[in-house]
Amino acid sequence: RSSRCGSTSHSRISFRNVQLPGAAMFAPKFITGVVLAVAVADDATSCLQVDSSHSPPRKHAVFYNLYVGTLDNVWRVSKIAREQLSLVDPQWHQLHIYSVGVVKDAWTLGIDDMKIVKEGVFVHVPEGQESSTLQELWSYCSSNSTPSEVVVYLHSKGSYHDKPAQAGWRQYLQTGALSDQCRLMPTSCDTCGSRMSPLPFPHVPGNMWAARCSYVSKLIQPKEFQNAMEQVFEERDGGKETRCPPRGGEADNCYGMGRFSSEHWVLSHPSARPCDLDSNPKYAWGEPKDEAGLAVMSSFVQNLKEVQRLQPAPHGSIPAYRVYPDCQTCGEDISERIKSYRVLYHEEPPPSWWGW
Repeated sequence: RSSRCGSTSHSRISFRNVQLPGAAMFAPKFITGVVLAVAVADDATSCLQVDSSHSPPRKHAVFYNLYVGTLDNVWRVSKIAREQLSLVDPQWHQLHIYSVGVVKDAWTLGIDDMKIVKEGVFVHVPEGQESSTLQELWSYCSSNSTPSEVVVYLHSKGSYHDKPAQAGWRQYLQTGALSDQCRLMPTSCDTCGSRMSPLPFPHVPGNMWAARCSYVSKLIQPKEFQNAMEQVFEERDGGKETRCPPRGGEADNCYGMGRFSSEHWVLSHPSARPCDLDSNPKYAWGEPKDEAGLAVMSSFVQNLKEVQRLQPAPHGSIPAYRVYPDCQTCGEDISERIKSYRVLYHEEPPPSWWGW
């Protein structure tokens, strides 16, 4: 038993390009994601140790989705892709690249020399959004996997918004989601990432995480979730929420709706048992706003392998996550959260729910 994990070799698949016709359903703004399917330990201790004695039985699928809007952005996005794909070990992963936008092959992006790419599959999707990738993840867990498998979702943060904070935030998020601790999370966890936040809605900030397939298969299909959240909004006091600002634009981030529904999706079920890795309370959720915030994330990335941090989330009181004044006290009313669960899943949270 250990907090560190080894590797296992697996069979290979052939490399090919695939064009998906008729995929132009949505604006390509929000597609960038990765799915990794990995095996999970069967047992755990009260300290949330991981068990590295179980080897994955096969090579695990990796769905890497990125967005390149114009050819002018190819060089910049290529650096992001190489950074992330270098973390995907070809010994135990098989890669499926979903490229949204102008890049139709790995050569154009300049990643065709990477072993993990050569042995994988390249799929060009002219247009799409993040829920398209999550739909693939959900379908995999619902039909092609065993319940004990864990999938990991990443996205190439920074491929759409070229901001200085994006690189540090991306490294923070992917470090947790791809960690041994999350890959071999104990059975007391359903989801795992660098940080879980209960406010203003349950989510993993930045939307990179690992999750067990037995849990994922309970979720509403991602392609239906955004509309389902609209129904939640209407049925919660007729859409009147005094704790939150008026709906629309960036304010949807206070509800987990609109384009933010994809971030809400993985923790939308009342039976979720989230765990996270970052024990430093200085970061709660949202994009880091200053150098101090990025320094906290950098410290986490550098120290993760030396410190076992896996723990049930959230930590401390719910109001401690109230860091954005614009969202007021959104998500702090337990009765409203339970109403949401009833509308989405026709269920109420169990006695072990994290929000009691």
